[in-house]
Amino acid sequence: MVCAAEFEFYPFDVFVSMRITDSLQDSESLFYAELKRLQSIIKSLESGRQHFVILDEILRGTNSNDKRNGTIGLIRKMAGFNTFGIIATHDIVVADLIKEYPGFIANKAFESAIINDELLFDYQLKDGVCNTLSASYLMKKMEII
Repeated sequence: MVCAAEFEFYPFDVFVSMRITDSLQDSESLFYAELKRLQSIIKSLESGRQHFVILDEILRGTNSNDKRNGTIGLIRKMAGFNTFGIIATHDIVVADLIKEYPGFIANKAFESAIINDELLFDYQLKDGVCNTLSASYLMKKMEII
């Protein structure tokens, strides 16, 4: 059952790069395991079939600049295949790709608000990039910083 006035369905192969794990037994780091998963996604995209790709904060095992450059390069490659998908990132520079691919990339975000010293979420997906600094707020509230 779909809670919607209308629903359209398109059959896609679904690829996900989330919850990647390392393996001491195979001498495979988290970073390398993720690279192998991304490689398998690209190889499948090269087949020409329609795919829906879901990526969550990819390339966590490298420095910020390398992560950003790799993420941007991957998005550009996926755009070349007209890939459908969702990519979650907290890197606002990556969000600037919307200028390079208008009509193809859309930035969406969940916002929060600090009201009466509490962090509140409305769980409404909004256009644009998240502007709330919730991590800094929570770290201060938990006396981490």
